[in-house]
Amino acid sequence: RFLWLRTRNNQRSCGGEGQTLTIDLDLLEALRPPQNITTNIMNEGASVIIQWQSPDFTRELQGYSVWRFEESLLNEPDNWTLVTELLNTYYIDTEWSDLASGIYYYAVTANYITDNSVAVISDPLDNGTPVDDADSPTIATALLENCPNPFNPDTEIRFSLAESSKVSLSIYNAAGQKITTLVEKVLPSGMYSVNWNGVSETGKPVASGVYFTRLKTNSSTYIQKMLLLK
Repeated sequence: RFLWLRTRNNQRSCGGEGQTLTIDLDLLEALRPPQNITTNIMNEGASVIIQWQSPDFTRELQGYSVWRFEESLLNEPDNWTLVTELLNTYYIDTEWSDLASGIYYYAVTANYITDNSVAVISDPLDNGTPVDDADSPTIATALLENCPNPFNPDTEIRFSLAESSKVSLSIYNAAGQKITTLVEKVLPSGMYSVNWNGVSETGKPVASGVYFTRLKTNSSTYIQKMLLLK
């Protein structure tokens, strides 16, 4: 993992013989990294989906950068390839099948107004072995974190389906009362995105507070917490 630091007034220095590292404690507190990065090869080896969770402290968070690099560059972050910068907490790399054979890694940084966070690095992926469709990883059924979160008043709710299923996507308040239903239909396997504009089923804007997204499929139920701040 790698860390880029910018110094301010609140500093500490540490280091071994012949080297000193100056650490800005205020900045380090703010630059929380993404969490739980995962990667899966999809579409018979044609693409890779990279997913992560947002930091647990998001003040001044501007978005994310996704990097890709070969195994030989693991300790050379200046030579990593910047794939994209985005607000979402997932990305599908459609250039995977065009890469030369080898071992590759992905890294994600959280980008703040002041600087970037630690780069969180994925497990290695092998681009040199043909992918058997029967054995290749597929999209998992999951309810991803909404983006942005906190939000006001709109937020994007994303989910994925491993197989065709009847889907119910609803919003609940902290008291367990249903606020609105966003999706109620059968959907095929794939990635989905639904916008919620912070209004109830009757069309009235809801108050600031904690809300829960519930995704119910044929086999499972998933819940994510989100925060509306006005």
